Amino acid sequence: MMQFTVYQIPLVLSLIVSAILIGLLLKRKRTPGSRFLSLFMGSILIWSAADFFNLLSVTLLSKIFWGNVSYFGVATSCVFIILFVLDYIGRGEYINRFTFLLFIIPTITILLVWTNEYHHLIRQSIFLDSISGVLSFGKTYGIWFWVQFFYNHFLVLLSTILIFYAIGITHDIYRKQGMIFF
Repeated sequence: MMQFTVYQIPLVLSLIVSAILIGLLLKRKRTPGSRFLSLFMGSILIWSAADFFNLLSVTLLSKIFWGNVSYFGVATSCVFIILFVLDYIGRGEYINRFTFLLFIIPTITILLVWTNEYHHLIRQSIFLDSISGVLSFGKTYGIWFWVQFFYNHFLVLLSTILIFYAIGITHDIYRKQGMIFF
């Protein structure tokens, strides 16, 4: 049995837009930032698809599975944002052999999500909840969820600061590129 809700429509639109953008970006491999933007859009595609199937599911086990799959997108998306911004604003020299360090927290998060029943660091409690007639996946978050949460938000904040910095000190062409974000 499955449930269909109006909340799945934006997820389907997100899937379509992400897939189209990935296709377009793959054609522009030489454009600054295109590689990391396509990886970011891939993360969004995974996240949206997993959330779509999560909403479609009606059992706790299937909701847990799709919730776990979504973390492949959730945990990596903000790393790809900071890499995109660095490449886009002309600071690609900071993307080097140490870039893998940015993936330490996302990798730990993904491992913890899939082993959560042994330690409850991501989700302390999990339950089915009916909200406005839609069966949803209720949870109480554990300590590592908040580590990932603040890490992602830190990366987004840092990306935003870098864009404003680039707008303020660069030549006209980079200033115009930076303003596209806002």
